Amino acid sequence: MSIIQVDTLQKRDGSTFPLGKLLQQITTEVSDQTNLATTSFTDLTGFTANITPTSSSSKIIFIVSMSVNHDTTNVNNGLKVQLYNTTDSSSQNIYNFNRFNSASSDYIYQWHTAYFSCNSWGTTARSYKLQGAGIDNSNSIKINRTDAFSAPARGHLIIQEILN
Repeated sequence: MSIIQVDTLQKRDGSTFPLGKLLQQITTEVSDQTNLATTSFTDLTGFTANITPTSSSSKIIFIVSMSVNHDTTNVNNGLKVQLYNTTDSSSQNIYNFNRFNSASSDYIYQWHTAYFSCNSWGTTARSYKLQGAGIDNSNSIKINRTDAFSAPARGHLIIQEILN
């Protein structure tokens, strides 16, 4: 086995590492259930977080995970989510999480994770929340369903600042 030991790594242009260093992480754990029955974006209960970047040259990573449940009456529908910046009143990064066509079993249950990223906007605070909506119709979609399972699901909104 070989061991390499150095005090400093340097790029060809003379600048030094550590690129990719985690500067901070904000984690929100969510156990509340949200019932969506609309095709308009609606706040997903508990999925909120604030961040104040420490550097204007960093990368901000958003990680969202949650359980999504459809009943048999929800066939031919799906869930779309967006990250909403409440500080600047703007939405970012709309993703379709899942879609079921002519499903035949009750309590279709899936776990989803999505990643969003952007460059730092400077060193001012911003607040974010996650919103969701049905893709095709207003049949009920349940986020972190608690009324049909023995233990509530736990979703997460994680925001990381990475040195770029």
